[in-house]
Amino acid sequence: MLKRKVQGHNAYYGITGNSRGIGSFSYHAQNAWFEWLNRRGGKKPLSWEKYSQWLREVFHWPAPRIRPRSRVA
Repeated sequence: MLKRKVQGHNAYYGITGNSRGIGSFSYHAQNAWFEWLNRRGGKKPLSWEKYSQWLREVFHWPAPRIRPRSRVA
């Protein structure tokens, strides 16, 4: 569900001139999820390196992309 929400945010706000905004949103979403996962009681904390690797290889975190504006005639 989180992945779909991030994809939707990137699709809606990924316009020319907003690369900093969607990059910041992606970073903050990843950071909030990392902190939430580390709140689990009784388990060893997750390292940022292991978490980043998991996001890339297993979860396939959507990369923020700028889509070209469509031209309406």
